[in-house]
Amino acid sequence: MPNYKMNINNTTPCISNKIKNPHTNKAGFVNQYRYSPFFIIGTILLATQFSACSSLPTAATINQHQTDQSKQSNQAGTTRRYQEQLQLSGRLTIRYTQNDKEQSITANFEWQQNPSNTEITLISPTGQIVAKIEQNASGARLQQANQPPHYAANMEALLRSQLGWSLPVAGLRDWLQGYTKNADQSYRAVPPEDDARLEADDWQLRYASWARETGAAHPKRIDLYRNDSQAGEIAIKILIDQWTTP
Repeated sequence: MPNYKMNINNTTPCISNKIKNPHTNKAGFVNQYRYSPFFIIGTILLATQFSACSSLPTAATINQHQTDQSKQSNQAGTTRRYQEQLQLSGRLTIRYTQNDKEQSITANFEWQQNPSNTEITLISPTGQIVAKIEQNASGARLQQANQPPHYAANMEALLRSQLGWSLPVAGLRDWLQGYTKNADQSYRAVPPEDDARLEADDWQLRYASWARETGAAHPKRIDLYRNDSQAGEIAIKILIDQWTTP
């Protein structure tokens, strides 16, 4: 092992000798300084600088990283907002008790809502309109095929008196989108997780599955359950097939 001496005066004559003797070949120059500690340290520092420069991200790399994060956020369903205006269609199954007998209804449905109005159309499997239900600030209206319309202060009372079962329309304006309300009436998003369960307005909710085709998650299937004092146990299964926003 060579005995290195950290003395600038010892190395200076070597540099001077190199300058004075232009005939010294390159190999000799390398051999002469290959053990110099200053040469080794300088080489390491220079290599480190080149390595650091080569690892700096370009603008394209940064933009691509941000795009990937945005896509992942959308795929995870974290970017969604409450819609005041909405159109849905799907299938609906209702099980309830009437005259001590279990009853069931299966129908296709169309749902439309805006800030002041909610309208539901129930359609039979053969394509016939079974009923149209509308709720606004003036009250609720039920129109069945070949029957005069019926009115009430709210839709739940109207459905219970005329059909024997209730549908939580006010809550469904939020629940169909995957939202509930806090005590201060602010909106709270339901985590887009399969089999998420919660309670709202005396109803048990189960978000069985979610759809993410549009890049922002929305419920695909919702199960509702309630033990009603008049209608007994009510179980509702909602499957959403189409989701449209303005």
